[in-house]
Amino acid sequence: MQNSDSHFFEPNPSTPYPFPEFSRIGFLKNFIQSALIEVGIPITMVRNILKRKMFYITTIFEEINF
Repeated sequence: MQNSDSHFFEPNPSTPYPFPEFSRIGFLKNFIQSALIEVGIPITMVRNILKRKMFYITTIFEEINF
């Protein structure tokens, strides 16, 4: 029997981006920020990490046309 939730883990290019109010990079940044806060990293440290690292993350995803 196939897992009914499998479509949540596999990208589907025919499905529109689910959050049009966020850019893909903005969505990724919020996703990373939420995960870091969830594991207990203070918000100020998370913001400093993302300020320094988002340039590299953005560049990588632009290269692969994310």
